[in-house]
Amino acid sequence: MSNKQRAGSKELRALLRAIEAAGGRTELGGQGHWKIYIGARFITTVSNSTSDWRSRRNAVMQLRRAGLDVRKIS
Repeated sequence: MSNKQRAGSKELRALLRAIEAAGGRTELGGQGHWKIYIGARFITTVSNSTSDWRSRRNAVMQLRRAGLDVRKIS
């Protein structure tokens, strides 16, 4: 996550750092959604500004099912 690619909230920045620390790759898409990859495999997207309080928790669960060891960010 470079300086040009700033995440919106503190919780999202923490999640993106945890993904990268666990070996995943994050990329900012054209519509403000973060694309999450493990190796070359696309896993999920995370919105930069969520309207649903469960969306980040759902993304964490998708990452866990994909095999990425990311602790739950509440």
